[in-house]
Amino acid sequence: APAGEGATAAVVSGNASLALDGAGVKDAAAAMAKATVEAKTLAEEKEIAQANRFPKLSLVDLKYRDWESPVYDDAISLEDFVDSFRAFACSQMKLYYTPEIIRRFVAGMAASKLLILEGISGTGKTSLPYSFSRYLDNPATIVSVQPSFRDRTEVLGYFNEFSKRFNETEFLRAVYEAGLRQDPSMIVLDEMNLARVEYYFAEILSVLEMPSHDEWVLDLVPTQWAADPKALHDGKLTIPDSLWFIGTANNDDSTFTITDKVYDRAIPIELNERADAFECEPHERVHVTADHLQYLFQKAKVEYVIDDELLQKMHKLDQYLQTRFKLAFGNRIIKQMYDFIPVYVACGGTELGGMDYIIARKVLKKFESMNVSFVRDEMKGLIEYIEKTFGEGGLPDSVMYLQRIQNFY
Repeated sequence: APAGEGATAAVVSGNASLALDGAGVKDAAAAMAKATVEAKTLAEEKEIAQANRFPKLSLVDLKYRDWESPVYDDAISLEDFVDSFRAFACSQMKLYYTPEIIRRFVAGMAASKLLILEGISGTGKTSLPYSFSRYLDNPATIVSVQPSFRDRTEVLGYFNEFSKRFNETEFLRAVYEAGLRQDPSMIVLDEMNLARVEYYFAEILSVLEMPSHDEWVLDLVPTQWAADPKALHDGKLTIPDSLWFIGTANNDDSTFTITDKVYDRAIPIELNERADAFECEPHERVHVTADHLQYLFQKAKVEYVIDDELLQKMHKLDQYLQTRFKLAFGNRIIKQMYDFIPVYVACGGTELGGMDYIIARKVLKKFESMNVSFVRDEMKGLIEYIEKTFGEGGLPDSVMYLQRIQNFY
């Protein structure tokens, strides 16, 4: 090669070496910076573990100190929500749900902070809330309820006077962490009726009944310490409005009956069979704030006001049940109906279908605890009254439920 070309090649080669050396220096600097941050974090975690009475909650503070929230999609509608979650569960998790089950689940979230998923084993009771939370990119915390659960300390923990530390639970950590996020959060109480729900969950049920969110407060410790977690105020923790509790329940000899007190405050959803597999387009997770979800719920109540004629029929049925069975809808159930039905319609369901579901699962379910012979003798008349008031086939869920009770007795 000519001398000039050789010199040029040497210069190019030298520049390439310098560039490589420069890249290596940058990589080394980045690695060193990362190692420094990790070492600092480890040191902070160690210090928290040694010096804090709430180490788990304080580590959550550390986790979210520099956390950047995702870009939220606040343009999604409720019907899109149902369709896109169904596609996500199918394409990403190989789980299959009917649109009806998803409608009930989402509408249930609008009506109560506690949903109870019931059915035989293997029907997807735990996978439904877990896949839904994965769809929202905020995986649910799953708490396995034990037969030994007796009181609130099983889920919330307790302060150990000897060690001067709070015995924190995963449940408590999840409640605390939910308050630091903007998106919906879920805690799954798996096999919740292995113990008596009203024993270990009574305080939380009572707190959630308070009309103002400012009153959704759990007392953990009587006083505040300087190093306590940031979201703990005067030893109290607020249950965030962005949090839902999902219980799964089996009905067999190893479980306790869930009482009316618990059912009245919850929305029950039955899963007694698996949906058939279907073809679907790939679908990714979505990022939605809990505030936007609540906005969609309120918007549905404005856009899908329950028809007056249907409400009159409901009140007639209520009067019939009071007269014949001393059984009433009650203010709580009526409020849940007003919250549930519009969202159910916005998710693609019908007004009558939403009312049918609530009547069957929230009102008629109470027959199970009534006198056997009395119920059996009166079922036929009640079914005829429902068919006359709502039209033949108007409340199929309710009629089917009554027939099931009739056959059982």
